[in-house]
Amino acid sequence: MGENIVAHPDFILYHIGETPGKHSVGFLVKKYLAKHIDGFHGVSERIALLNLKLPDYKDPWTIIQIYSPTEQADMETTGQFYQDLNKALQTYAHKNIIVMGDFNGQIGERQRDEDAIIGPYTYTSKPRSRNGKMLMDFAMENNLTILNTVFKKKKNRMWTWLSPDGKSKNQIDFILTNKHKFFPSINVINNLNFNTNHRMVRVELNSSQPKNPRPKISRENIKINKHLIGEIANSLNSKLKDYKYETKDADTQDKYNWLENKIATTTKEHSKRKENLYNRMTEKTVNLLNQRAVLISAKNTGKNRKEIARISKEIKENVRKDRRQHRMETIESHIRQTGGIKKAYKELTNKKEWIVKMKDRRGAKKIGRQEIFKIATDYYTELYKNNTNKREIDLPEYETVPYIMQEETEKAVDTQKNYKTPGPDGISNEILKQTKVAVAPILTEIFNYVINTEIIPKQWTESIIILIFKKGNHCDIGNYRPISLMSNIYKIFAKIILERIGRKLDEQQPIEQAGFRKDFSVLDHIHTV
Repeated sequence: MGENIVAHPDFILYHIGETPGKHSVGFLVKKYLAKHIDGFHGVSERIALLNLKLPDYKDPWTIIQIYSPTEQADMETTGQFYQDLNKALQTYAHKNIIVMGDFNGQIGERQRDEDAIIGPYTYTSKPRSRNGKMLMDFAMENNLTILNTVFKKKKNRMWTWLSPDGKSKNQIDFILTNKHKFFPSINVINNLNFNTNHRMVRVELNSSQPKNPRPKISRENIKINKHLIGEIANSLNSKLKDYKYETKDADTQDKYNWLENKIATTTKEHSKRKENLYNRMTEKTVNLLNQRAVLISAKNTGKNRKEIARISKEIKENVRKDRRQHRMETIESHIRQTGGIKKAYKELTNKKEWIVKMKDRRGAKKIGRQEIFKIATDYYTELYKNNTNKREIDLPEYETVPYIMQEETEKAVDTQKNYKTPGPDGISNEILKQTKVAVAPILTEIFNYVINTEIIPKQWTESIIILIFKKGNHCDIGNYRPISLMSNIYKIFAKIILERIGRKLDEQQPIEQAGFRKDFSVLDHIHTV
């Protein structure tokens, strides 16, 4: 529990909650929108905000997810909820606003002077409940329109909640906005394969189709399924045969771009096929899921509801067992391969936690993504800034540097470790090893161009910096350790240079130097008395 942001392969999950199994709210944002996230803010375990800067809109959007107290809650609790919600709107909201969630209230029919906030299509003519009245006051005060009432739908496509006894249906989940003309439709999702008495409400936001950009190198860091590496390598080997023809008159940068593009596009083509999560489940679990889906789509009866509840309980237990079995198999596999479980843990988690908030130099907490990036950038720029004045000395060249041989490149490729996170180019060591025969001549040529021209590809100057939390206050940037993820091709080049100069450097070391030397250890200088 608590407040956290976790990046999964396909989505970003934000969650805030303090009461297990009861009050909590959050957002699940698709991965392609990650770069547009301006920030998350948790007001309470009933109210959370997401600020988005969508590319086709001049003004940013604020999406507020809520979970209102029920009708049985005392007026003080419900009143405090709406007080917090109004304060959140006034303090954090941008110009475009969406408020959505379970309001636990019945709004009834549109009344006089409510045309601006309620459309003509309401679900029921029953009297407005206490929570419904408070919802209407909130909407009126903030000039918000209830989208559920704007579009004409059949009655069976409007209700969002079914009573536990299965006899009563109502509309208590709403989506409100101050820009209702931007939304062309709203729908209730039927037959969702989950054990819940609520139906999901989905709204569509207008978006102008952006122009197709010019083809460019994909710099997306793609997670590769290890079972597809051989398939990717075979496809890539055939594409690399065109290197000489397609880069005949290209310079070093263009040659490098060509190679990076071929590797990245081929990897992405084969990585589009996502792993089917059903493959991790036993046949029994899959059959239970299918049975529940059939029951949910069938006629709603007391017998069906009891059967759905029973099957859901069985599904939960079976999924837990299947996950445990999958974890054990993964751990055993990595123990056999490496003798440890570190890489198994990395494969099983398959997610990254985001920093929720960060303190600036004045101690003020910032939640915006760009604000957090700036705090980290300023901190490490200052930390690594070198104020020492250095004189550049031009040393005469007494001999030419020998050309790098293909054998040196192949040896350096072989020394790279597997299962290491790649740099910004997304090129993994596993792919380079599997395509060594085809890629080594190309890399050798590029490396020799670099040595002769003393110009490196611009990709080698870029890295992804990951902050690893150490201990203390999560909001203090000083409590994080930075790790730089650099291009694996650059590491291969550096390995070749190190192999060449390593012996010379080692020969110049004094005998007293034992640390950081091959075949030596600081233990060589520890004497037992």
